[in-house]
Amino acid sequence: MDKRCIIIGAGINITPARLALINTDVNDEDFVALVGVSSDALNALVEFTRQVYQDLNIDVKSITVNTQVSLVDAVSTLRGMVEANAPCSVVIGIAGDR
Repeated sequence: MDKRCIIIGAGINITPARLALINTDVNDEDFVALVGVSSDALNALVEFTRQVYQDLNIDVKSITVNTQVSLVDAVSTLRGMVEANAPCSVVIGIAGDR
């Protein structure tokens, strides 16, 4: 199985993000980036991810998006994280608050 960089966008309600994460079929050695504007929500999502995938060796990072910076800067940060974990295929899951 090839390494994947999984990026999950989360809102304040993390339930849709949890479903998006579970549907990506996380594997051993994958890198998981959890992205959103609420650090509290992201902390809960990190804890959920670590509990669900406790038997796997995965790298989980939360990225709180600063709404004061440009979209280009936010995407650049994500790109840098993906490049740091290359080679990997990229899976992106966007989950809102509904």
